[in-house]
Amino acid sequence: MNDIFVLTPTRVVEKCLLEEALYWVGLNRYPTEFYGHDGDARFDSEFQSGDYHARMPHELCSSGVFTNEECKAMGLPPHPEYQSLLGEEEYLVYFGHEYLEAISSRQDIPEDYKIKLKGEQLRAFELSEKQAEWDELYEEFIEASEARLFLSLKEGKLKAYGRKLPDISPDELVEQKDSSMDDWSWMDYQYEEIPSNFWRLSDISWSGSSSFSNGGHYIHIYVMTDNLLSLFPPIDKQIAFDVSIVGAQYVVYPSSEHQNTVVGQRGRPEFDWKSFHVEIARRVKEGELPEKQEACIADMQVWCSQNWGKTPGRSTLLQKITPYYDIFVRK
Repeated sequence: MNDIFVLTPTRVVEKCLLEEALYWVGLNRYPTEFYGHDGDARFDSEFQSGDYHARMPHELCSSGVFTNEECKAMGLPPHPEYQSLLGEEEYLVYFGHEYLEAISSRQDIPEDYKIKLKGEQLRAFELSEKQAEWDELYEEFIEASEARLFLSLKEGKLKAYGRKLPDISPDELVEQKDSSMDDWSWMDYQYEEIPSNFWRLSDISWSGSSSFSNGGHYIHIYVMTDNLLSLFPPIDKQIAFDVSIVGAQYVVYPSSEHQNTVVGQRGRPEFDWKSFHVEIARRVKEGELPEKQEACIADMQVWCSQNWGKTPGRSTLLQKITPYYDIFVRK
């Protein structure tokens, strides 16, 4: 019975944040609905007006938190913060060792509780160290996806919209508005289409769904989901379970017969891996193998599309390419 799951219908949203767009390109994570007080929370006035730092609510797209399945698909170790959230140390993620240290230094804290806090502070510090190491690996992984998404914006293929602020930073705007005692909110700044010539890769805050440069300051940036999916279709479709309708519910049963079978494989090789390895070997010989493995994966996705008319999943390419980097790059 523990292996049976009931699927909960979740709608893919019409508009998704820039951060969510990056997660789709890099991880194929669908942007799904999240209700606020007035429909989709991404565009709920009560959510947005209360967001003091000019970014969307953190919990909307599980910002910066990745499941074990997503980490495996990225070729990365488990996400330390996610592991902690699954356990009993959720508060260590949100407060961190610096906050715990400040609390433990207060004079009104009982000594026995200070000792407990010191232990928790050490665990929080160890968690932050592990997270920092993981973040470096993630940045290397997601870099190619950032570049692909940036190019689609720069070339005008992917239309983006955002609230345009005056030519000052959001923090400066907050200080200015608060000092004037004006009654204001981010809702005072209307959405407009962002011109394609505005984009600079170094000026984009993916996690903030914002971008600040000499050409303007935009916050709450979103794209149309159908536009995004048409430019970046899913690349790693697999049949992993049997789904049945029981009453009005969709129920999932793991199936050893279908598990991890690539769609369309039908028991025979779907890709010409011999030619793939020949191409990689040629690049090694000619000195054309990129320094970063993620760049090679992106290059070979293009090569596969041009030569086969289809592209294997990223996790499949990662498995094929990693041995070359282990031998010729990371030796």
